[in-house]
Amino acid sequence: MRYKYLVILIFLLLPFSFSLGQTLELLGQKVTFGATLSEQKNDFWQEGGQIESDASYLEVYEGENLDGWFYKKRLVTLDVNMWDNKVCSEMEDLIINLKPYNLYTIFNEVEILYEIYKTNDYYISRSSSSKSKEYTIIPVKVLENIRRTHPEYLIKLF
Repeated sequence: MRYKYLVILIFLLLPFSFSLGQTLELLGQKVTFGATLSEQKNDFWQEGGQIESDASYLEVYEGENLDGWFYKKRLVTLDVNMWDNKVCSEMEDLIINLKPYNLYTIFNEVEILYEIYKTNDYYISRSSSSKSKEYTIIPVKVLENIRRTHPEYLIKLF
């Protein structure tokens, strides 16, 4: 009988913690969506390392191969940049058995192929050019929440 209340409490808290607390191992460190910059406890980004964003509601922190997009002070999107056509094995592991639900090519000065994937938990975009690969990942629930107030957010990608 006493466990019934514990089980109910867990089921009530699970959706909240899942939508804000999804954690990935990435480039040798843990990254938690929904965490603040100070809660990350890694050296991907440093205080004051913010770069400009086209959207005033976003804060973007730059790292060596990683940009972290923060919305309302919480991490919502990661951009992983790999040069010389290397791949990010952790990101590739997430999409290895998936077929892209959207494919398109953009020709600017170079040809860039975009492959868009969706898992139960994440939207993942992989863009490939002759010199680099870039991965963008955002939890599905986070994207839905942001689009309630900012419907244009990442509309070109997802």
